[in-house]
Amino acid sequence: MIVCLWRIKEVGRYLSSLIVAFSFLASLNCCNPRLVPTQYGYEKTNIEQSIPPDNKIQGLIKPYKDSLDAIMNRVVVFNESMLTKKQPESNLGNILCDAMLRYANACCGKKADAAVLNIGGIRLNQLPAGPVTLGKIFELMPFENRLVIMEVKGSELRQLCDFIAGAGGWPVSGLRFVIRSQKAENIQVQGSPLEPDKLYYLALSDYLANGGDKLEMIKGKPFFDTQKNLRDIFIEEFSKLHQEGKQLKGYLDNRIVD
Repeated sequence: MIVCLWRIKEVGRYLSSLIVAFSFLASLNCCNPRLVPTQYGYEKTNIEQSIPPDNKIQGLIKPYKDSLDAIMNRVVVFNESMLTKKQPESNLGNILCDAMLRYANACCGKKADAAVLNIGGIRLNQLPAGPVTLGKIFELMPFENRLVIMEVKGSELRQLCDFIAGAGGWPVSGLRFVIRSQKAENIQVQGSPLEPDKLYYLALSDYLANGGDKLEMIKGKPFFDTQKNLRDIFIEEFSKLHQEGKQLKGYLDNRIVD
């Protein structure tokens, strides 16, 4: 036992000596400029057309770029004419919201009465006539938002319509109303007047369902998650049209009138 204790003390003294030695070396390092670590600096350079491309880097990324381009340049559908994002109603918003409502009614055995998409969620202002590639749809809807279905009372749906009216109009499907003094009037759901106590099923993104874009009136309400990305829904819906030999057609039908 005595020998063990002595060994422990010796180890303790050895460690203490090491700590003192390292402390001494550190002090020398601070005082002696020859022992100062290498200094690193950086310089800001803007990447411009005048800078020649690095052939080695280009050669390194080329296989990956070619593979990605082949995927993203695949034509999903052809667009008959220019589609534009506007308020209070737009042909681009109508097409997207109608696709959401169709999918919601077909996917999960839960019939939706209406669909809503926030105007800021559409990231392209225009979708030109001609081929619509997969890459263009990623530009249109770059977010990973999923489609959900939420049960709301008519009174809550009225609050949502008032909010949309105050924002100048958002893309909707299954809904119609007139904007007067930044409020929604003459609200109709599937062609019938809105009933305050009736339950309605609303298709929207999980982002909005969780109160995104200031939708406090529905924040915290339970919803059914379809687990389907909105972008994937648009890709599937447009691909079906393409397979049937059809094109995207823009249309306005006075869903929201100001």
